[in-house]
Amino acid sequence: MQIKFSTYWITFLIIAIAGCSELPIQSTSSQSSIDKGTHIADVDDMEADVVLHAKEIAKKLNQTPGRNIYLIDSSDILDIVVFEEPDLSLKLKVARDGTIAYPLVAAVGVKGLTTQEAEKKLEGLLKDGEYLKNPRVTIRLDIELMALSSEKEIFVMGEIKNSGPITILGKNITALEAVAKAGGFTEYAAPNRTLIIRVEDGIETTISVDLNKVKDGYRFLDVTLKAGDVVVVPESYF
Repeated sequence: MQIKFSTYWITFLIIAIAGCSELPIQSTSSQSSIDKGTHIADVDDMEADVVLHAKEIAKKLNQTPGRNIYLIDSSDILDIVVFEEPDLSLKLKVARDGTIAYPLVAAVGVKGLTTQEAEKKLEGLLKDGEYLKNPRVTIRLDIELMALSSEKEIFVMGEIKNSGPITILGKNITALEAVAKAGGFTEYAAPNRTLIIRVEDGIETTISVDLNKVKDGYRFLDVTLKAGDVVVVPESYF
């Protein structure tokens, strides 16, 4: 016997599972939690396998950093200050492999960390290497320098009012937020068929997202963008 669940109960089940999951809320990698080729906007298909699908979605939710938690990424510029150590206080750009070339401790992997986690990691390396007895490190993103670089941009195109690049500086931005920054949809847009094209390590991935559902309150279906992503809003069939 096939049991159909209302949208209300599906949403309740997803939220309940996400809240109880023991998976880490913050990933230590900036790698997207969305599998290549996965269509994340298929909530309407959850009927017979509703529990399995809900667990999969909850897993993705718990592996995705909260929207207000920014993780250090490649091409970010870090302003590193070590208390009373001017020679170790530097501005460094995060390399493509996610590391910074820091004096004394060489390459330090910081991609996927918060600035607070990066501070603790650098303090630990300086202390364990016996370079400093009690290092105090402060790290912030140098937004002014990052603004001069086109490497921290995403692109929005298609049936939106202002196509073109949008600079992302030290904060997360989702697909719907990017469209809003670009002036919103045109009257001919098909938000339910929005695509995000992402290229990482030479591999192109296409992610589907139904921005109609996101606008209707299913915010967990939205996708956090990465530098270089292209958001494409196609034209409606009608």
